[in-house]
Amino acid sequence: MSGLFEIISHEYRKYVFTRGFIAFLFLIPLGMAVGLGVAFLQEATETAKTFVIIDRTGDYQETIAEAVETDRQERVLRRWDDFVTGLATAGIVDADALGYPFRPEADSGAPGMPDAEAIAASMTSSVGPSARREAFFEAGGLEEGRRRLSELASADLPKIEEPKLRYRVVELDLGLGADAGAEEIGTAYAPYMRGDEDLPDGGRLTGVVLIPQGFGDDPEISAVYLTDNLNDTGIAGFVRGAVSENLRTRAFLEAGVSEAEVVRITGLSASVRTVKAGTQEGDEAQNQRDQIERFLPFGLAYVLFFGAFSVGSMLLTNTIEEKSNKIVEMLLSSVSAGQLMIGKLIALALVGLTPMVFFAAVGIAILSVFGAGDEFFGLVLDVVTGSPLVPFFFLYFVLGYLLIGAVYLGIGAMCETIQDAQNLSTPLTFLVLLPTFAFVGIIVDDPNGVIARVLTFIPLYSHVTMMLRLSANPPVWEIIAGTAILAGSALLLIGFMGRIYRAGILQSGGKATFKGMLDAARTSRENAAR
Repeated sequence: MSGLFEIISHEYRKYVFTRGFIAFLFLIPLGMAVGLGVAFLQEATETAKTFVIIDRTGDYQETIAEAVETDRQERVLRRWDDFVTGLATAGIVDADALGYPFRPEADSGAPGMPDAEAIAASMTSSVGPSARREAFFEAGGLEEGRRRLSELASADLPKIEEPKLRYRVVELDLGLGADAGAEEIGTAYAPYMRGDEDLPDGGRLTGVVLIPQGFGDDPEISAVYLTDNLNDTGIAGFVRGAVSENLRTRAFLEAGVSEAEVVRITGLSASVRTVKAGTQEGDEAQNQRDQIERFLPFGLAYVLFFGAFSVGSMLLTNTIEEKSNKIVEMLLSSVSAGQLMIGKLIALALVGLTPMVFFAAVGIAILSVFGAGDEFFGLVLDVVTGSPLVPFFFLYFVLGYLLIGAVYLGIGAMCETIQDAQNLSTPLTFLVLLPTFAFVGIIVDDPNGVIARVLTFIPLYSHVTMMLRLSANPPVWEIIAGTAILAGSALLLIGFMGRIYRAGILQSGGKATFKGMLDAARTSRENAAR
């Protein structure tokens, strides 16, 4: 037994107490911080997409310009709602005291309105989000909202800035004739798109929207979006939506529907909110908790899947290196082949768990600090520390790793080179990867459906499947049975691969094949029976 502990200690220290591993522990959070920094930097440096409108019908330029302004107002209103909701959730202000239209949207009735105001609004020309948006800006917009907040809050509030524009219409007349085609227009404006020429107010042109004569009357005639960057389809989609709305409105009017009715009908919007059964509909804190619990299984399943594979691959590489360098012969002079195999499995499992425990501890510490003054971070901390998914995650990681690691260990014992090992391990990798990724969407959509339940009892997939299903409260017997099958399969596979490991670890020469692995297992069993 002391030899087994020595192997575990030796293998664990060989990986963990190295500069590379310690650097990895600090580089991962650093990489995440850099990623967040890049995201913030991108948002801070992002500029509006600018485009020119050449409307030869005279019917759509104003429509598109109004859509750009509406988009700006909607983004401002969304930011305002998010800002006020955050303050209300933290208990800093009472959102209801702001009154309509500054109170964030409600989830039933007319958005953001009390009953009496909803009734009054239903008698106007528009109902729904557009009515509130118009009322918000008519009442003074962000400036008036800030004033109302300052009257309600007892402490200084964070600053709220208007979001940057997504789109901007610019005037840039290059003196082209009315008969200029798309190619001529594109050639003329190309220097402004490439940055060779600047717009009059600075910056680069993103594209040109050309609306030819007859558009809207003849279905064969299409508008054209000219750009130097075909990957950026934002403006094209935005213009398509704005112009389509205009065409529908014109069709309504031509059918005899009054303009007031058109505005009212197109402004209708149904508000539907998903609330977990048994949760009070107006409890924002509980609703946020439910959303956190909804996404937690995805993150844990992702780490579980790739963590088990990564550590298993380390085990495969380590076994081949020790075999080729004759290190394994020195180790076998002190312990048996079985002890060496079990020691490696346990040691690498601990190696895989080490960064997870480290990051979990750091994450909990960070959430504890921020959670003291921020209700959202406090909720995240409560969910993570109180969720039954976390202990199940560590259980399924160990079982999934033992299943995969045992196979990799047996393959490594039979192979002389990494290339030989890859030839044998690639089918296993695809056997696990392809069905898992193919069925993830189905499991998430229907966690208690037939496919999810079947995959629960297939050992190669049960650890990831159960991680995704647990938040949907599957039957207890399925949890117990699926876990028992996974654990039993891992033990059986360790025993089977152990025979291959004992037969192949000192073997040299020859090409490793699946048939050779089966022969090695049979030979090892016969030798043990003698």
